[in-house]
Amino acid sequence: MEDRFRATSPQSVGPADLLQQASALLFCRTSQGGKPSNTRPFGPCSPLARQNPLSNVAEVWRAKKTERVIPNNAVVVAAFERFRDLLTKDEMAIFERFRAHATAFELSSGERLDGAPKFPVDFDALLEPSVD
Repeated sequence: MEDRFRATSPQSVGPADLLQQASALLFCRTSQGGKPSNTRPFGPCSPLARQNPLSNVAEVWRAKKTERVIPNNAVVVAAFERFRDLLTKDEMAIFERFRAHATAFELSSGERLDGAPKFPVDFDALLEPSVD
């Protein structure tokens, strides 16, 4: 997404392109409609973490969020900022909630921040129509 949108002018990208690429990055979906392989099974609210709080799933989650989630969030934020004119006022408001989450998520990657906003479900819903 980053390379594609960095070299692309806003006139040649449509809203559906932006949402589809963001969905692919955030949920690890392939553009060919491949099976999603996201990081949710490893998060602190995953079934495994709830079932066994002493499992090593937290270590896996820390690695995945550093290697994949935080960089992908940054790419999505940069793309939405660059192509903000493609979005409606309501979509921008939803994106701003995602940006607040992404910023807090990165800041709390080392030490947890109390009150950090969770991933906004309305951003998930905004991206959902873009799934193949």
